[in-house]
Amino acid sequence: MNININKQQYTFEKEVKLMDALKLFEVYQPYAILLNDEFIPQSEHEFTWLKDNDKVDVVGAIQGG
Repeated sequence: MNININKQQYTFEKEVKLMDALKLFEVYQPYAILLNDEFIPQSEHEFTWLKDNDKVDVVGAIQGG
């Protein structure tokens, strides 16, 4: 199964949840996730299963005022 995370291709031997894929990518809080161009709330990260050829975008938060 191939998953694209921030334009990098990752291959998994079995189905994987979004949170497990994010651990591999080593993301740190705060961040937002787009799955196939749709925002995924953080409360759903550990319950969202990825499908072959899904596109995940990790967007870091910018602080300022």
